[in-house]
Amino acid sequence: MDLGASAGFVAEPAEPGIISRKSGGREEKVLDRPVVARVLTKGTVLFAVVTGVYLSALYLGYPFVLVQICALSAWIFGHIVLAYFSRSEERMVPGTGFFGNKVINLWGLAAIGTLLAGIYIPALHAPLNLGTLPPEVLVSIAIGVSVAIAIAEGVRRLLFRRIYPRTYQSRTDTVNAA
Repeated sequence: MDLGASAGFVAEPAEPGIISRKSGGREEKVLDRPVVARVLTKGTVLFAVVTGVYLSALYLGYPFVLVQICALSAWIFGHIVLAYFSRSEERMVPGTGFFGNKVINLWGLAAIGTLLAGIYIPALHAPLNLGTLPPEVLVSIAIGVSVAIAIAEGVRRLLFRRIYPRTYQSRTDTVNAA
């Protein structure tokens, strides 16, 4: 999953005004406090969403193999949604253009296609230790995970702009001027 997403980020078109943004110079760290906080927050959100789906499936009394498939599905959909949100720190997903990066779109489709194949092709059930998940459950997971991550990402961005104003101030001013 990470290698495919990484290829998508490499192919990401440059953001408007990227050349004119202020740099922190040679002293600027690649992994500064805002970057580490962003990575940890996104990881925590993904963990919480997957755990929530897992516990919900357990609570609903699903057989254990279906509980595992629900969690796997939540992880894959969550990973894809987070990748789309990670394309830009300044703009939300609609602002980056859903179809502006063919590589990340192909990666997302391949990840979903692989998940669907594992769930709905019986010959793959035994080797992958999977089973068939009702389609309405899979759609519910995809929608629920997407909405939960979109809300969490919106809140995170609002909070981070308040907590790390210097990080976002120079970028936002430059982007708005472009």
